[in-house]
Amino acid sequence: MGSRLAILFLFVAGCAAGPTQTSVEPLEKAAKTYGQLNAISGVIEEANITPGGEHALQKTFSARRPDEVAVLIVRNGEPLEKLVCKGDTVTRLVFKDKLAVVTKGKPMDVAALVPGLRFFFHPESLTTDPFKKMKLIREDETPFGEAWQYESVAEVALPEGKAYQVQAGFFVEQSRGLIVGGYEKGIGDAANGRLMTWRLTEFKLDDTADLTLLTAPIPEDYKIQRQDGETNG
Repeated sequence: MGSRLAILFLFVAGCAAGPTQTSVEPLEKAAKTYGQLNAISGVIEEANITPGGEHALQKTFSARRPDEVAVLIVRNGEPLEKLVCKGDTVTRLVFKDKLAVVTKGKPMDVAALVPGLRFFFHPESLTTDPFKKMKLIREDETPFGEAWQYESVAEVALPEGKAYQVQAGFFVEQSRGLIVGGYEKGIGDAANGRLMTWRLTEFKLDDTADLTLLTAPIPEDYKIQRQDGETNG
């Protein structure tokens, strides 16, 4: 959930520097090529992204490894573009306004969205560091968990290689910390399409009953690169 965050890029050296444009095709047709899409088409239909975010997200993602991941961005059930990298790992990132980012590859347990889960910033933290403290809540305003203190390298006592899917972004656990992705502004503000990714040194969930887990592990050499060139990870 560091005080200044810029647009972040998932990247790996050697992969295509930018996306390859594709013609708009129905999701059903794309699913024949990207085999995992048919397993999550219902999830894509339920996802959404804040207006204005589509353009930025199209230019934000690149693959972690050229030999592992291919990324497809889908809006309203139709692919917008793809990064041409051979794929054998499946993971998924889902955002707001029926835009989704998915990857193709080996068969994986692809889970549904967590219903009614979102996050917001604690008002008391906004005067010093708006990303220092966040609170997870459900749509009915009941607590879900809290997170504190951004660090570029973090240690948290959470299982490795899991991902929590939420409406406002995504959480990815790994051995060195909890990677959290979302938007620069809190719930209720325009996201402006700027995807944020950061680490937490401390993370607490009130319960895990509503969590949906993805089983795709995050490689040890997984990197996050900011627009200013700094790499965390």
